[in-house]
Amino acid sequence: METIGAETVADGQPQLTSAEVFSKVITQNSSSPTFFKNAVISTTSLETPSAGELALCQQLDVEKQGAAVLHGEIEETKKRSEAYEELKKQQEERNLLLKAIFQLNTPSTASQP
Repeated sequence: METIGAETVADGQPQLTSAEVFSKVITQNSSSPTFFKNAVISTTSLETPSAGELALCQQLDVEKQGAAVLHGEIEETKKRSEAYEELKKQQEERNLLLKAIFQLNTPSTASQP
């Protein structure tokens, strides 16, 4: 089994997973894939993906990238919203201070004779 895994790396192909190596060894040592049929394991997983599967994988990758972009935009919008709320709070505090200052500096008409 280790030899098969090493062969694929030496050929420049990506390394097979443990399940793929096991499947390859079992199919080499048995005349029919009855074991896989009984175990409901398909040997087609070792075949190259079809054009439809490749297209779906590419579409999935594009959608994942789009989702990542949207997630980044949402995070940026949250930051801007938090900054806006903080500025709004500071402005309200300043307005209250100005109102208090104006009330102190404005003479009251009730206290004048």
